[in-house]
Amino acid sequence: MVWLIAARALQGVGGGGLNSLVMAIVGDVVAPRDRARHQATLGIVPAIAIVIGPVLGGLIVDHWNWTWIFLINVPLGGLALWMISSRLHLSAPSSPHRLDIAGALLAVVFTTCALLITSLAGQAFAWTSWPIIGLAVTTFVALPAYLLVEHRAVEPITPLSLFSNSIFVISALLFFLATAALFVGLLFVPLMLQTIFGHSAFVAGASIVPLLLGLIAASMVSGTLISKGARYKAFPIFGALLCGAGLGVLGFTTLDTSLWTVVAALIGLGSGLGLFIQVAVLAGQNAVAHRNLGVATGTLNFFKTMGGASGAAVLGAILAAGLAGASAPVQALAAFRHVFLDTAALMGVALLLAVLLREKPLSAEVVAIAEGRVDVPEY
Repeated sequence: MVWLIAARALQGVGGGGLNSLVMAIVGDVVAPRDRARHQATLGIVPAIAIVIGPVLGGLIVDHWNWTWIFLINVPLGGLALWMISSRLHLSAPSSPHRLDIAGALLAVVFTTCALLITSLAGQAFAWTSWPIIGLAVTTFVALPAYLLVEHRAVEPITPLSLFSNSIFVISALLFFLATAALFVGLLFVPLMLQTIFGHSAFVAGASIVPLLLGLIAASMVSGTLISKGARYKAFPIFGALLCGAGLGVLGFTTLDTSLWTVVAALIGLGSGLGLFIQVAVLAGQNAVAHRNLGVATGTLNFFKTMGGASGAAVLGAILAAGLAGASAPVQALAAFRHVFLDTAALMGVALLLAVLLREKPLSAEVVAIAEGRVDVPEY
């Protein structure tokens, strides 16, 4: 397990860089009038991959060797590395930048320590044990240090001035909660289907395809309607209600519940997430000046990352605590139901934030983003 965690950390370093750099590179190498076509193509690729990946992973585990869900990426990564090194030629930056290394390191320290507390306290270590106390002290020291560094940095990774805008703050919190709920659907529903209902890895992996298709479809529909002048405040309200309904159905699952009921709940969850993830991004981008669009997008994606990590850690710890004392399937299922209902409560918070979200007319730049004609490289 230690080896898997270390490898996952290394993978995260590479994946985090790829996630931000792809759109930035398009902005560098493609003329403005041609960017929409290239960015539309790039948008299709992850949509296809995120649907095929879980299904392919399930097939590999069921009919081959589970290690190949990792090893399959080695030749693909080698091919990508060769293509990039031989075909991609970027010019040197025309203007110097000051990297916020101290801010980045402090962000890693306080977020990692906080997540370790939520994952380990009460499970691997007692709340009053020295490891947990040490992590808590480190978190409470690193967070104000991080805020101080960001206040003084020339080019901070999280400009604190953004948080003086209530629309941006609510958008960031909505993005955080949406990603936490998404990870619950991606991680814990397949686990429930395998461990409680005895389904194969293929069925468990395929079960999240309806969630992802609902998310993609709802994002496209809401983006189109918003670009045509629809008022965007209604979308996160309906989205939070849909998410809550889907999670509520999962929260009352019994051993007799059919797979199709779970699929219907996941469609509702995914559709709801698609409605208010899209608006969280657009409203947050629209709340800032055009010159700060890239920085705002990067900050929103930071909240997205933290929402996924926090949701997986905190709700995973709740699930682990429930499963620890489960001696029968019905007791284990109760632990999963607890997690789904807790996440539904988070959607109640999201609903309140959506109601409080102040609607601001979309700028021409954000309308173009909603239509999919342009994308915003982070920072």
